Amino acid sequence: MKVLIDTKVTLDLDWDDFEDSVQFVVGEGLAVDYIITRDTQDFSSSSIPTVTPEQFIQTIADIDM
Repeated sequence: MKVLIDTKVTLDLDWDDFEDSVQFVVGEGLAVDYIITRDTQDFSSSSIPTVTPEQFIQTIADIDM
């Protein structure tokens, strides 16, 4: 799978960390449910829910299969 991003969009976000903005834009493009990171505070402006790895594991452990 190829994912193309518009770097202008990432720069227009004006986030402190360019890599975080890239992850966010890619996540939007893929319609992901979560961004999983140890630095959740870096995504405080994100419209995508951001969780720690531990929170994500707990979330999927709670899903009935």
